[in-house]
Amino acid sequence: MRIATFFGVQIVLLIGIVFTITNRLGGNVVKTAIPLFAGVAAAAAFLLPDPTPMLVASQMNADFGWMILIGVCATIPAMLIAGPL
Repeated sequence: MRIATFFGVQIVLLIGIVFTITNRLGGNVVKTAIPLFAGVAAAAAFLLPDPTPMLVASQMNADFGWMILIGVCATIPAMLIAGPL
């Protein structure tokens, strides 16, 4: 089973989860959605098999294993910084 890799599709699929969480727990929709969508944006920007990093890796003749490793190493600090913002 594979998850959707397009950013817009991921947002549409996850918005229902955001509304369910905020309705059941009584939280703020924006405060719940921003960290979730920041994670989706980081995954779409840095991690394979999203189409854009795959295209860049293939055009640069880069090793996909190294791309995944570097993407994870870049995504974790980015999420730690962007999450609390």
